[in-house]
Amino acid sequence: MLDQGVNSKSFVLSVLFSLFILCFYIVKYSFFTNDFFVVCDVGQGDGLYFRVNNNDIIIDSGSGRDMLYCLGKYMPFWDKKIELALLTHPQKDHYGGFLFILDEYNIDRFILPSVYNSKAESYKQFLSKLYSKAVIKKEVLFSGDYINIGDSAVLLLFWPSKGFVNENIVKSNALAFDNKYFYDTSLDLNLFSYTGLFYTTKGDKRVLLTGDINKEILVSLLKQYNSLVQQVDYLKQPHHGSKTGFDDKIFNLAKIDNVLISVGTSNPYDHPSDDLIDYLNLNKINFLRTDIQGNIVINLN
Repeated sequence: MLDQGVNSKSFVLSVLFSLFILCFYIVKYSFFTNDFFVVCDVGQGDGLYFRVNNNDIIIDSGSGRDMLYCLGKYMPFWDKKIELALLTHPQKDHYGGFLFILDEYNIDRFILPSVYNSKAESYKQFLSKLYSKAVIKKEVLFSGDYINIGDSAVLLLFWPSKGFVNENIVKSNALAFDNKYFYDTSLDLNLFSYTGLFYTTKGDKRVLLTGDINKEILVSLLKQYNSLVQQVDYLKQPHHGSKTGFDDKIFNLAKIDNVLISVGTSNPYDHPSDDLIDYLNLNKINFLRTDIQGNIVINLN
């Protein structure tokens, strides 16, 4: 009888201790956690996770399960809701992880590119899976559109413009889901990458998000939005640091404090380019890269 009493008391104390730990973490994440974002180490691809004002935001997802591991590490373990997901453009090193994320997390709102990848059957599978979940709000946005994230952050889109999309799609070859149409194009899909500025109103931090946009379009956008890019705390370097995304004019037009490069170890494309790394070193611009640092965590407060 004595042993049973002791065991019962130990069990109750264990349960109470577990509840205390759970409550501690809930309070910690809900009230005391700083806003931050992570350039997730997804290999040769892009995957960004933001946690701002207790909102969870994903921009791209890598090609496989690595983004899931990143979310499991940095999202509160009880939180299975993603308030916003955005896919910059329909290439597998940016959308592939969503095929797994959609099975594990509930997503409130999903921003999609207006073009689709007609050469990739897996992209059609992704769209089918996404549209099978009726509760997710799906949207296509264009330059000038913006997204409020809680009351402390905004994502303002610079690109693509509606005119550019309409001029460069093949309307005769479209995919339809719930009366929404996605179009084929003869152009490089990178040219349609969502590009914009994520900025916090609480911490006054600015992050320039670029997908795989090329340098010519990015230079043009920085001229157009020059007043907004005079203080860029972090640039997510376009296209994994490739030559197509690097031009020293970018750094002349925007005041960039830090460069973040999402790139795979020993990738076959020789990303990032020597030209980019040499320029950053010569000009003493701070840079971090996922193939060396792994997950890159940035405080936004």
